[in-house]
Amino acid sequence: MLDVAWFGVGDNTHFRIGLQDLVDMAETLTALAAGPFAVQLTISTNARALEADALAMLRRLPVPFTVREWSEDGERALLAGSLACFLPVSAQPFSIAKSLNRCVTALAGGTQVLSAGFPLYHPFAEFIYDDPAALLADIARGELRLRPDTAEALAERFDHIASPIGESTKLAQFLLGRLIEKRARSRIASVTPSLAIVHGRRTPVWSHKIAQRMGHLSIGTPVSPPELNYDVEFRLVPGTGEVEAVMTEKAWPLLRQDCQAALEPAKARSGRPAKLLRLSGDGSLRGIADKPFPSKDAKLRTLASYGAVMDGMVARTRHLFPGITAYVSEFDDALIAARGEGAGEGSGEERSEAP
Repeated sequence: MLDVAWFGVGDNTHFRIGLQDLVDMAETLTALAAGPFAVQLTISTNARALEADALAMLRRLPVPFTVREWSEDGERALLAGSLACFLPVSAQPFSIAKSLNRCVTALAGGTQVLSAGFPLYHPFAEFIYDDPAALLADIARGELRLRPDTAEALAERFDHIASPIGESTKLAQFLLGRLIEKRARSRIASVTPSLAIVHGRRTPVWSHKIAQRMGHLSIGTPVSPPELNYDVEFRLVPGTGEVEAVMTEKAWPLLRQDCQAALEPAKARSGRPAKLLRLSGDGSLRGIADKPFPSKDAKLRTLASYGAVMDGMVARTRHLFPGITAYVSEFDDALIAARGEGAGEGSGEERSEAP
C-alpha cells in the first residue's frame, strides 16, 4: 500500500484552488496507481470546503480516498503516516504567488513530495518529485530523494530560504525600514520651508525633486518646464502683463498675511488642492506676456526676455513668502549671463546648486 496525503485549504471564494486543483491534476495519481503499489489517498482540509458539490467532485478521483477535517495535530499525524504528499499547483496568478510553506511542512515532516502543475516548489527540486515514475523507481531501488543522507543538505536549504528566525528577521528589517522612511517623511513634511527654488529655462528635474523631498518650495515660472508638479507656478496673463500665482496647500500657510484673503479657488494640480492669487503686472512684463516664449532652439529671443521674467518672478517670490530665501535653478550659461547684475545677492545661480 502506498499512502499519499493531500492537505490544505480546500476552497476559496474567488479562485478555483484546493480540492479543485487536486481533481484537475489527478492524472498524476493515475500514473502513480499504475505502478506495482495500491494507492490510498487521505485528504485533510477545512470543513467549509466539504460541501456536497465538492464531495461529488472528489468522486472523480482515480484512487480510493478518505477525507478528514483539518487540525494541526491531524496534519502532523497524516504526514507521519504517509510515504508521499501530493501537492498540485495551478498556474493562475493566485497560486503561483503563494509561499513554499506546504512543501516545507511536508519535507520537514519527513514525507516525500510529489508536485504537479506550476513549478512553485522548484527551490527544493533536488528533494522532491514532479514525475510519479521517478518516485516509483526510487521506491523500487530503496533510495528516495528525502533520506537520512540528504537531510543535512535539506536543513541547509531550509536555513537559506525557510528559516523561521531568518525570515522573521527579514520581515522585522523590512517593517523597521518602512517605519524609518515614514518617520523621515513626517519630519520633512513638518519642517517649515526656508528655501524656494525658482526654476529657469534649463532647470534639471532633480533640482525640483530635491527641493520637494527636503520640504522646500519648488516654484515654476513662465520659462520653466511646464510638466513639473510645482508647489507654486507663476503665469503671465496675455494683454495685461499681470501675473497669476497658482499654488498648492504647501504654500498657502507661508503666504504673507495681507494676501491670504485674496486667494481664489483653482483647478487641482496633480491631485493636490490649489488656489490662485492675482498679482499686478508691470511694463517690463506686458510686452513679453503677449509673445509666447520660443522653443529651446530659439535662444536669442529667449535671451531678450529672460532677465526681466526671472527677475520679476524672484522678486514676487520674496515678496509673497517673507523669510524665504529664493534661489534660481538654471543650467544654461548664456541665460545665467542674461540676468547679469539683475541676479542680485542671494539668487544663487550655480550649476551644482541644491536646496
